[in-house]
Amino acid sequence: MMFKNAIIAAAAALALMPDTGYTKVDKSKIKKKIELAQDIEVKQDSQVLGKWFDFQRTVPVVLCQKVQADYDDATLDNYFLHYYRRNSKRLASFKPLLQQIVGSDVNLETSTALSDKARKTLRTLHTWADSDIPRLLGYIEKHYSLNEKELKKEEKAAVTTTINKYKTLFILLLGVEDAELTYNILFNFAGRLMLACFDPAYKLHKDFTRYTTNLTLHPMARLCYSITWYYLVSEGWKDWSAESLKSLSHLSAQGKEMVYYAGGNDLAALLKHKVYTVTIIDPQLPTQDPFYAAGWQWLVKNKRKGNGIGDRVMLSTIDDDLYLQRMSYQEHGKFEATLCTGKVVTLPKSTTVWQVRSKASTKVLGIITFHRRFCEQQDFDLKARQIPLASFNEMYFIAAPKWIGGWGIDVSQFSPSFAFYVKQLPYRATKRLLKSFSQGDKDDFSFIVLGSDAT
Repeated sequence: MMFKNAIIAAAAALALMPDTGYTKVDKSKIKKKIELAQDIEVKQDSQVLGKWFDFQRTVPVVLCQKVQADYDDATLDNYFLHYYRRNSKRLASFKPLLQQIVGSDVNLETSTALSDKARKTLRTLHTWADSDIPRLLGYIEKHYSLNEKELKKEEKAAVTTTINKYKTLFILLLGVEDAELTYNILFNFAGRLMLACFDPAYKLHKDFTRYTTNLTLHPMARLCYSITWYYLVSEGWKDWSAESLKSLSHLSAQGKEMVYYAGGNDLAALLKHKVYTVTIIDPQLPTQDPFYAAGWQWLVKNKRKGNGIGDRVMLSTIDDDLYLQRMSYQEHGKFEATLCTGKVVTLPKSTTVWQVRSKASTKVLGIITFHRRFCEQQDFDLKARQIPLASFNEMYFIAAPKWIGGWGIDVSQFSPSFAFYVKQLPYRATKRLLKSFSQGDKDDFSFIVLGSDAT
């Protein structure tokens, strides 16, 4: 949809443009470009952010014990026994563990109800999942062991087969009949599990090191990797922790700028939570269509003459009073990138600036900046008003060594107080956690790189 005669409005906005510190704006050049523009293009947020509206969750903090307390004994029994029987083949290697949980007086194949003792054990596991993960994993380790033949079978199994096996176990142990509620439980559990495994300040970290260095305990390491990877990367890459958004919204109200590393065009949830000043540093690779919303390339650059200065995005789905207005597009040379196909491409290194504006007040509420390029070491040397933000998988590659796909960033150079806000986590990721991310990969243990897809 094209609108003419918008030049005056776009030019008038120049005086209101704040200096974010991350983007130096040459207002005279912008004014000249606006004057050259013949028209502007107006899109709805559903056209450029639609994918996020369709499939992105905002996950509240959900505790397993609290959810399970709302279910009576009959509901607990029915879920556990029926889910086991529907998935008994995939759960076959866990039969001794599960029999230990339910006790000798319950037959997993034929019993119609669990015993009081079995329910008590399950509810204890629910409590440990919320507040004592070392005890939960200690219990599993004690009662789950594979013989040599089974160990070799698991080592040779496809990564996805192993991940699905451990995911199925935890859906059985911690889940409920409501699939979305089960996802919320395990999304939160995965965040706690990841922290307990990789942060040296936690008791489980020593056990996790045992898991990765002792061949007979590699199944426990795969268990930890499987749950973390599936709920924070494979399925959870697109989802936000409600607590993370709440914290970012509070910081935004204080005038902070979010520096979102490899954030693509993941703006819908941020804008909905009134986070209006965001700098995204991302190469915006042409193979990213499955991850970015349709229209992402237009957000970075409008190929029309004048680069679309003055273009608008009406944020009707988010807040009918708000819209984005494109204020500038500048190129700074070229950069090369290797695509997932192995093809090397040359792309323009560019900066695109959008204002977040109010229709009612005509005020500029914030600035959205896209830096199309790879992250560099200096991008992590932030000013006091800047807040580092990343998705879990990108944060992993920021911290990981280059030989397993890391970005060549030296986290030891980060300030001692550096801490990421992570979209999937209700807490910040400290420098201490970042430095330990490659722990498992340094040992003989080899499974899946936490930031990667299953292929």
